[in-house]
Amino acid sequence: MPVRNELRSEHWGMWLAFALLCKTGALVCAFALLHPGLQADAAEILYWSRELQWSGQKHPAMPAWFLKALWFFLRFFLRFFLRFFLPDTLASYYLVGQITLALTYFFVWRLARAFLPPLLAFLATFVLAYGLFYSFYSLTYNANTVSLLAWAAFVFFLWKALDDGRARWWIALALAAAALLTKYAAGLLFLAAAATILTRPRGRAYLKTYKPYAMATLVGILTLPHWWWVVQNDYATFAYATAKLSQNPDAPFVPALYFPLRFAYG
Repeated sequence: MPVRNELRSEHWGMWLAFALLCKTGALVCAFALLHPGLQADAAEILYWSRELQWSGQKHPAMPAWFLKALWFFLRFFLRFFLRFFLPDTLASYYLVGQITLALTYFFVWRLARAFLPPLLAFLATFVLAYGLFYSFYSLTYNANTVSLLAWAAFVFFLWKALDDGRARWWIALALAAAALLTKYAAGLLFLAAAATILTRPRGRAYLKTYKPYAMATLVGILTLPHWWWVVQNDYATFAYATAKLSQNPDAPFVPALYFPLRFAYG
């Protein structure tokens, strides 16, 4: 029976991969044919990726670094495919955004499999991936696109670190936490993670070990160049975030109502 259940898990995992492959191909073709140019955010990140810095004027530079790394991977390992089917055109840049979302669904699937039977985990991930918000609203590759991947990875690795406890999951959690510097809104997720650790007996037990402190040290080392850039450039990213919040005094509260309703409507 355990073997049969495992086969069922792999079966639904393959169906999910096929469904996401179809979605990725369809959206890349639709965006490339129907939208003649890159969105402003995507064009800005593309420009930043040409001369990599430790941060940008608006947000930390993780989206530009991720774009550069993923584009290098595509060019190196899929160069023949890209040469004949996706040359250096809009389609290839839209592909990067859809690959980022596909990686997000992978972590959603893995987390869902920890709590749900294979079929229900498949349906949960499928409904998320094929919803309007993650389909036709996914035109732009920007800081939010990368944040989705980083948040999903962070939540999955946090669960694995607290449930399993092996050092490799704490290291993976540190890498995901460093990637969350895509946007400073990650601070909200860090607060939620801290509350989870402090309110669970198993989480508090880890505070007596070296692992969470080693993880925090690794995050500090990985993000140190960014903070150095921020100090050297007169806290430009903080100034941008403060300016955006000052445009709307209700900014901390309105999105908490507006975006969930918009997501449900989609």
